[in-house]
Amino acid sequence: MLRSGMCAILLLLSVAARATAQQGQPAVTGGRIAAEVAAGAAAMPVGFIGGGLATRWVARRFGAGDDAASEAGLVGGYTIAALATSIPPTLIGQAGRHATGSYRAALAGTVIGGLGSFALIRLNRQTGEPKPCRIVCAVSFAGIILLPSAGATTGFNLSRRYVR
Repeated sequence: MLRSGMCAILLLLSVAARATAQQGQPAVTGGRIAAEVAAGAAAMPVGFIGGGLATRWVARRFGAGDDAASEAGLVGGYTIAALATSIPPTLIGQAGRHATGSYRAALAGTVIGGLGSFALIRLNRQTGEPKPCRIVCAVSFAGIILLPSAGATTGFNLSRRYVR
């Protein structure tokens, strides 16, 4: 089941690349897609940790208690992580001559990928007696980390336009 999810992501990315190429613009290369996904995945934890700490600090400065500041930090962490995850696919995708794309589309893809990550987390939540899940957990973890970035990459590349 999880393998099919990862295959669906790759299929969606390849369809997006082909659709973009058919619009009279150069195709997106596999290397560029890999760089967009990897850089977005690297930016996500930085945005989450940095945004969470900064938001918690601001909340405490405004007089929030520990619980309220912690909740604000969690909301800020998720928000900044989504904003940060969308930046690398946009910057990498716009590198080169004549390529344009939408940061908002990348952000929408990040949110959709984040919802997929949340669904994977809920599907893998164990109830009752804990049982080992080596391969399934490893694949799920990879999906949880990569889905927001893959969504950002897909969203950006679907919005790409080639200007002469």
